[in-house]
Amino acid sequence: MIKRKWYIINIITKYEIDIISKIKNIINDKKLIVYNFIKKDVIVKDNKRYIYKKRLLPGYLILYFKLDFLLLYKIKKINGVIGFLNERVNKLPISLNFKELEKFLKKNKKKDININKGDDIKINSGPFMGLSGKVENKYKDKIEISIYIMGRLVNLKIDKNKVNKI
Repeated sequence: MIKRKWYIINIITKYEIDIISKIKNIINDKKLIVYNFIKKDVIVKDNKRYIYKKRLLPGYLILYFKLDFLLLYKIKKINGVIGFLNERVNKLPISLNFKELEKFLKKNKKKDININKGDDIKINSGPFMGLSGKVENKYKDKIEISIYIMGRLVNLKIDKNKVNKI
């Protein structure tokens, strides 16, 4: 008897929803679990509401299902599927155990830092790594900071996950 296991499928980005629906049609398993990491955000701009989809882990699907050679062949033949992670020749791909999956998800999860206007921060990645400055404005995913470069005060917009609070 084949057990359900966790598998990661590498796919072409921006086709996640189409590929998920095709996989669900092929598998026909009521206990199929699919993680596609698409987050819907609503933005209000010029008094209009816009809904956009943000891909947190683009190009990957994580599935929990029973895999055999026939399903492997059918899934790999779907347009947009590149292949399975840990794929082997003439064998089923190596599945993940739940601990590996948790570690994978934690590694790809963005850290949420509570940064407010006026806080002192230090940049930890990118071309301005090591420079420190002060937060001027706070946006959804970015912050505007003022730093000194060559004796001049410069304002930069930078991602929140590239800075640390001092």
